[in-house]
Amino acid sequence: MIVGACLTPDVGFRIPTRALLGQTQTRAATDAATCEAEALAGAEVRELRYAACMIARGYASFVDVPPGGSGYGRLSAKYEVSHAAPGAGEAVLRELSGCADEAVRVARDATGARILAAATGMVGAGPLHAALDRTFRACLEAKGYALAPWP
Repeated sequence: MIVGACLTPDVGFRIPTRALLGQTQTRAATDAATCEAEALAGAEVRELRYAACMIARGYASFVDVPPGGSGYGRLSAKYEVSHAAPGAGEAVLRELSGCADEAVRVARDATGARILAAATGMVGAGPLHAALDRTFRACLEAKGYALAPWP
């Protein structure tokens, strides 16, 4: 069951989360408000900052790669990401950002084309998506994260 979501004009859409540690609805609302405030205060992609904050507090969260869609249209991979041993939000943010950056770089290199070209239909997006997914999964799983495809 989804227990929380962030909806502010600055973030722009709901970011679903799911409690993993038996958090109450009251606790989930408090955590969501705290993470929303942190996301709005950050310079990084706010959606990713919010997700990292919630993951650090023991929730599974929606994560889109590239973060925030980053203007690449169709080419993105959507996940539910969690960690068995939640930690500091800034560390989770660094790991999510680093793995997303690596996945985008590998996806670009895998085909010799820019992601934007694939998203606009100039080259096939299949190999790019496969490289993006494979790299992001391997990177985060090596750091102890669990990933599931977003439904």
